[in-house]
Amino acid sequence: MAATAQQVESVEQRQQVATAAVPLRSARRAPALRVPRTSGAAPKGRGQSRPRLQAREAVAAAELDARFFRGLGDPTRLRILQLLLEGERSVSEIVAALGGLQGRISSHLMCLRWCGYVTTRREGRWIYYSVTDPRVREILRLAQSMRRDHAESLAACAVIEAPNEPDAVS
Repeated sequence: MAATAQQVESVEQRQQVATAAVPLRSARRAPALRVPRTSGAAPKGRGQSRPRLQAREAVAAAELDARFFRGLGDPTRLRILQLLLEGERSVSEIVAALGGLQGRISSHLMCLRWCGYVTTRREGRWIYYSVTDPRVREILRLAQSMRRDHAESLAACAVIEAPNEPDAVS
């Protein structure tokens, strides 16, 4: 699943806007995002062969795809998305519906927003969240279908442990 030039620009723009919005006193910085090159030409002065460059682009694309799925890789974030697919909600409405701690729900919402799954709208002192892309519904529906078809294998997987176990792979 390679990123198109428009998607790459969108990711870069979101990262620039999000980075600019972070207060200077904040010690947290977003990790560097490696985006696959869209041109087939090798960078000047590096002398890389085309197969090596294509291999690097494939690795960068795979890393970006893995990051995409890590954004969906938490049960709370999935529950938030399923709730937001029903309609726009405020943080307090999401907390009440899920029964979690407000700080943790806010952290998950920040992750979903940073990754581009949700967007916000301010109304007075309230911030409302909604799903950004209608394809999220399709992704979740496909995941649920695959989970039903492969439930036994997923439950028996020894590589990916259950989330509450200390040796879980994330």
